[in-house]
Amino acid sequence: MTKNQRIALVFGGFITAVAAAFYPIFFYPLAHNKEYRDVQKINRTAVNQADVQPVGKVTQWINKSTHRVSCITFTPWRSYRPTTL
Repeated sequence: MTKNQRIALVFGGFITAVAAAFYPIFFYPLAHNKEYRDVQKINRTAVNQADVQPVGKVTQWINKSTHRVSCITFTPWRSYRPTTL
């Protein structure tokens, strides 16, 4: 086995391992969309969205030169006093 073949096998094995790890996380739910929606309907029946999702406004500051989000803050509608350290 030459050096180039060994390098190709190592990189091929690495790519295969990454693909095998991503299949159950990403590709299987993407391919079986209806099955996952049915499971989510059953699991979320007892969840009240108002209890889980906070009331307020999410603010994003975007850097104009890079068009990337640099800071995300949450401002609740109710007034509050932040705690000091």
